[in-house]
Amino acid sequence: MDRDVLVSNLVAGGGLALLSLFFVGWGLPLVAMVYVGVSSMFLATTYARSSLSMKHEFLAWIAPWLLAVTLWTLVGAGVEGPSSPVLNLWFGFIVGTGCYLVWQMLALAVRQVLAAQHARAS
Repeated sequence: MDRDVLVSNLVAGGGLALLSLFFVGWGLPLVAMVYVGVSSMFLATTYARSSLSMKHEFLAWIAPWLLAVTLWTLVGAGVEGPSSPVLNLWFGFIVGTGCYLVWQMLALAVRQVLAAQHARAS
């Protein structure tokens, strides 16, 4: 596993999940932590490969994003009750994409900090 990818994703995602405790109950952050853990291990395993083709890199980014959209679609269906599946999917797409992008931007920032620390230690 790529240690920096794993640590950065866990720190960024865990921080966001803990932050969400201030706005919602414990159920959603718990689901978020499971999602972050599984997706982080998936990304770290993928990026540990010595040769990563563009196809594999593309799939590595798409799979966790699709999972985020699916989870938020289900959350939207649960919050709204019986509503249009198209509206639930739209909600899942907008919120899931936004959450995924924020998570990955924060993870990138953490990876840059880790890289700077590695450079100073060398």
